[in-house]
Amino acid sequence: MGNKEEEKRQAVLANTLYMMSLAMDLILRESDRRYRLNGFRFRGEKKQLFNRYTKAVQTALVLQEDMTQDIYKEDERHNFRNVQIWQEEANELARLILLYADRSANQDVVDAIFKFIREQPGEGIVDEELLKNFYLKKL
Repeated sequence: MGNKEEEKRQAVLANTLYMMSLAMDLILRESDRRYRLNGFRFRGEKKQLFNRYTKAVQTALVLQEDMTQDIYKEDERHNFRNVQIWQEEANELARLILLYADRSANQDVVDAIFKFIREQPGEGIVDEELLKNFYLKKL
């Protein structure tokens, strides 16, 4: 594989990390909001776990702010024209993840989702060579 192709793959991976961090932030904030809104109360070990979870969410939100600043800094040279695109893609990814989580209990549905996505035109950057690293190796 040529150096240009590898640069494109690395850019896709890096961009995906940014999108995932923004999408995770959206999902974390909504999850945390719902826990607080619904007044969930845990006792004993579950309470300790929830308290650790809440602290982790707070830490993640702070780290996300740092990531967002990095995105802005990266896009400053483009007069911030890509910031809205990043935000839109993060929201799309969050919706995709949530829909997948809801539909993935049935393996036939999972297979249909991946079949549909694979049939869509792409840039040819993400191929089986890259994807092979993201299959669970079954014992």
